[in-house]
Amino acid sequence: MRTILIVDDTPDVLSCLKLVLDRFGYDVMTAHDAESALSVIRGGPAVDLVITDYQMPGMNGLELAGLLKRIVPSVPVILLSAYPGGDLCRKAQALGIDEYMQKPVNLQAFRGLVERVIKPSVHM
Repeated sequence: MRTILIVDDTPDVLSCLKLVLDRFGYDVMTAHDAESALSVIRGGPAVDLVITDYQMPGMNGLELAGLLKRIVPSVPVILLSAYPGGDLCRKAQALGIDEYMQKPVNLQAFRGLVERVIKPSVHM
């Protein structure tokens, strides 16, 4: 079973995405901020995918993704944001973020994106 970590400071978004991914058969962990996510990555079970919100208090999703790519470069990252792409997409690509999706999330498109990103990844 693939393990996904979702990072979002909005409890409703966090629980909704967790519920959806649980139904798709993934093992889902959640974190309400970047610091909690880093604790999970450093001390928890192996993670096959990280899905993070962009706008969070403290460290934002881009900063988190940059750290994640240094700690576990093989783990794919999907960035979610209510802000339009453009400059944010370019910054995300420069950091090695695998995919970007704008909120509100279309659940069918979200499922396809998760499956496309997580399928080829093999966690070592």
